[in-house]
Amino acid sequence: MLKTIKFAKNWNSKLNAEVFGTIRKKGTGILHGDQVAIVLADRVYKWAQVVGVCECKYTELSPVLLALDTGITDLTVHAVMKQCGIDTDNLDTEVEYLLLKSIPRPHQFQNPETAIQLSMYGK
Repeated sequence: MLKTIKFAKNWNSKLNAEVFGTIRKKGTGILHGDQVAIVLADRVYKWAQVVGVCECKYTELSPVLLALDTGITDLTVHAVMKQCGIDTDNLDTEVEYLLLKSIPRPHQFQNPETAIQLSMYGK
C-alpha cells in the first residue's frame, strides 16, 4: 500500500533538500524504513525513505526544531502547528518527528498496475 505524507505548503523550502523532517500528530502509521510519496498540493512532489522517527510531546520540541521545520522563528509557529491539526494548547499532545531522505521513485511504483494509484496524486 502506498503511504503518503501530505503538505499544503513547502515550509522553509525543506522539501527541496536531500534530507528533511516533518512534525506530525502521533499515530501516522509511518515507520522507520518506509518508502513514502511526498505529496505537495495534491501532487506527488518526490519520494522519500523514512530514516528516523522520534516520538515526543509537543512541548518538548525545541524552538530551533520548530524553526527548521517551518521557517518561522516567532510564536506564530504555534498557530501554524495548530492549523496542521496539532493541539498546541494541550501539554500532553504527542507528536512524531519524521526524518526523511529523498530517493528515486521506488521500483514497486514504476509498473502500470500502480499508475491508477499514482494518477490520483497527479503522477
